[in-house]
Amino acid sequence: MVQIGSRSGVHLVQCQCSFISVDLGKWQYPFRDKDYYKSEDILSPLVPLPFVSHRVKALGRYLRKGLVADLGSGPGHTAVALALAGYEAIGVEESRVAIDAVKETFPSVEWRNCGIHDYLREPRVHDGITLYHVLEHIPEPGQVCHLARERLRSGGVLAIEVPDVSSGQARLRGNNWGMYIPDHVNYFTTATLRRLLEPIGFRLVGKERKYHFAWPNGVWWRDVMHEAFSAVGMHSIITTYWRL
Repeated sequence: MVQIGSRSGVHLVQCQCSFISVDLGKWQYPFRDKDYYKSEDILSPLVPLPFVSHRVKALGRYLRKGLVADLGSGPGHTAVALALAGYEAIGVEESRVAIDAVKETFPSVEWRNCGIHDYLREPRVHDGITLYHVLEHIPEPGQVCHLARERLRSGGVLAIEVPDVSSGQARLRGNNWGMYIPDHVNYFTTATLRRLLEPIGFRLVGKERKYHFAWPNGVWWRDVMHEAFSAVGMHSIITTYWRL
């Protein structure tokens, strides 16, 4: 590993394969002693969020039905949207606050209050697994990907959405790129995701570039403008779809 400097207080290193991560020797998990959600900040999953609807529609291009686990489901918006779209949905979330806010109200989803590693060690076969803004938070992403592979049926789909450290916005904004935050420990590109997933049997079948985390946000002219920016590389987020 080679030290490549500090970005907004985040100390970064890079390996020979070009993968960028934090220097774990200088990193402390910021939510070690507290929950990262507050009950008063949780928005009901029934509040329409265009970017969540887009996630479900995009996943439908590669997987039309079946058992889908949304890992790191947060307050449950994607898991609920999957259930409403006809999938057998599971929401896996380690935040007790988030799970308590949704488990009684939305029984159509199977809610699991546990860590992602613990869930993936259970002998259960899925048609799809989603990781929307999760993999950048996990110190050993390769382990999660291996476990996900073991829990997917042949032909199953893995969706991964992460910040793209090679994106136009990352390059333009430099140290001020908004994705350099203390609880992000990995910084991916499409190439580093390929090096992580292809050796264990995954094949890239789809990719989207997104201007920001919540694209689209429902303001049509802004969404069109941001889509145009992303098309020429001025994105910040990538969503990738992998088939086993």
